Amino acid sequence: MKSISNVRSTADTYAINTADFVNNYVLVANTAKTVTVPSGAKFASFSPAVPFYANFNGATAVVPSVDITTGLGHEYMPVTRYIAGVATISIISDQAGAVTVSFYNS
Repeated sequence: MKSISNVRSTADTYAINTADFVNNYVLVANTAKTVTVPSGAKFASFSPAVPFYANFNGATAVVPSVDITTGLGHEYMPVTRYIAGVATISIISDQAGAVTVSFYNS
């Protein structure tokens, strides 16, 4: 698994490395899916084809239908997150579609 470090391609252009550990998850509308974090992964980068929610704390993600004001809400459309110590990520969408997750080790 590669590092997520920035790569400078030109004087003013930076990008993260391409991943060598990439998983694709097909979502059924309103049905949570569990993403197992691979051993050694410290970062996850999400590339969705549909809007989605994620939970990184071991709970099953839901599409909110009421206010969640306890601090235990589900994150909408995360891009890249530090996930060291996270075993699973729960993802859900109210639409059928796919979410790609790229993992990095540092």
